[in-house]
Amino acid sequence: MDRTAWLELPPEARSAAEAYTSTVEYAETAETGVMSRLACTLHTTTGRVFVKGTRSDEPAAWMYEYEARVTRVAPLAPRVLWQVDAGGWLLTGYEYVFGLHPDLVPDRPTSAP
Repeated sequence: MDRTAWLELPPEARSAAEAYTSTVEYAETAETGVMSRLACTLHTTTGRVFVKGTRSDEPAAWMYEYEARVTRVAPLAPRVLWQVDAGGWLLTGYEYVFGLHPDLVPDRPTSAP
């Protein structure tokens, strides 16, 4: 899936997110992962936040709502900080947690047990 960069989002979507994050100084688009049209780390005046999302009219948009609901009750998952639907985009902000993207190939050092 082609990624959409933060600055390519409609101004309404960015403004709605910034109501929760504070001013975005710059954004880093995630290089890994396959599901999210938007996946980026926002560097804001109050810290970092991970944001993922998709266009609201995408057939798979329901998965983002469901993921946020599940993540809110998952004890070891990064916290869901907010979710907005604005400018035609459904965006979810997560607590920023530094880490490497897991290698899920069996018997690799970073694979799940």
